[in-house]
Amino acid sequence: MFLSGAIITISNSSGALLVLSRLMPMTYCLDLARAVVYAGSPEYASVVMFNPLVNCIAICALTTVCLIVGTMLFARSEKNR
Repeated sequence: MFLSGAIITISNSSGALLVLSRLMPMTYCLDLARAVVYAGSPEYASVVMFNPLVNCIAICALTTVCLIVGTMLFARSEKNR
């Protein structure tokens, strides 16, 4: 929750915090929700970090990677049982 930007802002973060926040799928989900809520308002540019298309691509890519890695780890643990 903290690293995704739900509670504290991460737009000005740097270093390890920046890398960790970009690896969290929830970061992109929250940014997409903010883009929907602030669409058409003057605050949009200061609130939303990424283009909604970038958010959707990142969500799909991270979901695919997590599903593949999770499936491989689950299959290995069941095989070693």
